[in-house]
Amino acid sequence: MGKGLKLSGDYLRVAQTIHVEEAADRFKGPVLILHGDQDDTVPLAYSKRFSPRYTCSDLIVLEGENHHFDQNPERMENLIREWIRHTIASAPKRM
Repeated sequence: MGKGLKLSGDYLRVAQTIHVEEAADRFKGPVLILHGDQDDTVPLAYSKRFSPRYTCSDLIVLEGENHHFDQNPERMENLIREWIRHTIASAPKRM
């Protein structure tokens, strides 16, 4: 289980009112979805289902990682940095 903070009842009540599908459909910016193939908290199928809902998304499945991405955090950090660099480099230039 996670270390440190606990979720309050308020967080859980608010989270239940969020319409995740509608929010995903409305969001037009780039999205990076990282998912560990050993995640036993959130099924990988959820990420696979949501990735196409975004107009510009990348789904990276990390082999051997769980929900907390604690098996190889450096690999995850490098993937995020590279994705950000690529996303910024390919973004339309603003005047």
